[in-house]
Amino acid sequence: MGLPDDSYVPPPPHTAGSAEDVQIEAVAVVPTAEEYDALSVPLLDRNATEPDLVEVMSPAALPEGYTFDIIVNHKPFTITVPTGGVEEGQIFSLSLPSNNDSSSAASMNIPRGAWRDGVCSCCRHGCCHASLCIALFCPLLLLGQVMTRLRLDWLGNPMSRRRTTSKTFQTYFVWTVVYLTVEYFFQRVLIHRLLDNDNKNDAMATIFYAFEQTLRLIWVLFSIVMVTKVRGHVRAAYHIPEHGCRGCEDCCCAVWCTCCTVAQLSRHTADYDTYNSQCCTATGLPDRAPSNV
Repeated sequence: MGLPDDSYVPPPPHTAGSAEDVQIEAVAVVPTAEEYDALSVPLLDRNATEPDLVEVMSPAALPEGYTFDIIVNHKPFTITVPTGGVEEGQIFSLSLPSNNDSSSAASMNIPRGAWRDGVCSCCRHGCCHASLCIALFCPLLLLGQVMTRLRLDWLGNPMSRRRTTSKTFQTYFVWTVVYLTVEYFFQRVLIHRLLDNDNKNDAMATIFYAFEQTLRLIWVLFSIVMVTKVRGHVRAAYHIPEHGCRGCEDCCCAVWCTCCTVAQLSRHTADYDTYNSQCCTATGLPDRAPSNV
């Protein structure tokens, strides 16, 4: 009986001692409507030696033939953008190169079992490093870049392979701009104008001041909650144990050292010795930097 075009077919049987004594993983690929109509045979051929299929999220709008690096099962691979190019955040499927030279491909080299450096190593890459500057002035914006690397949504929850994380950084960017604009409006236009007049008991000034302080409190609490959640996710993903304040280390770092903690998360999830930090990209890294699949 024929197989449906979008069905998953397990890898072919393997003979011990053969030249291809390698564990093969196959990923079920759901074609688009146009591709589905054009298919007339199963996606994977049982009688052929199939390459590994992976789904990759494009880090940016890339033209046809553009090459960049990804990491699959902790192994680096260089892949080529398929015909027609891809848009930012688009997920496309391709076969991994069978004869890939992993020694020449770049790797993000994320440490496991311990942090790459300490929470106070903020100036490790220089006092003017982009990630440090963002951490000092817009920590939530840098956290959005870290969350994009980790494929987390804006609430810090893991996202499915079919969804894109590019909107996480965009969401935090918009929120940061709106928050800073409102803060400037209240502090420079309303509060100073109303409190500097002769009537120190101006009721309108009190209302504006209370609203501004409430907004600031919400912003600070949200930042602390998200930094705590993301730090816990990183520790779990890379098997990093707690060393102090056991049971609440993530929260303590987020409360007392928010900027330093976000900067540490950024340094741990990126190899800044190999890839420069970028201020305005979704991941805070160049387009050619490896993506974790």
